[in-house]
Amino acid sequence: MKTSFSRVTGFLAVGVIVLVGATMLMTGLSSEVAAADPISLNGAGATFPYPMYSKWFDEFHKLHSDIQINLPVRRSGARSDR
Repeated sequence: MKTSFSRVTGFLAVGVIVLVGATMLMTGLSSEVAAADPISLNGAGATFPYPMYSKWFDEFHKLHSDIQINLPVRRSGARSDR
């Protein structure tokens, strides 16, 4: 039986992989996006896994310098409409 932590990190990893894959697919198939145009993905993240996905995004940015992922930390219960 998986622990809550491993289940959360598993869901987070799958979400990041889907996000990055979709970004790569969109940039690869779009003829309107020039090679020099930077791409910025914005979202909201939780405080607990922040160190982990922050490192992932830094490593991804080293490989794909034209794609910037912005995922600021939000505390639990923060509303997205503020």
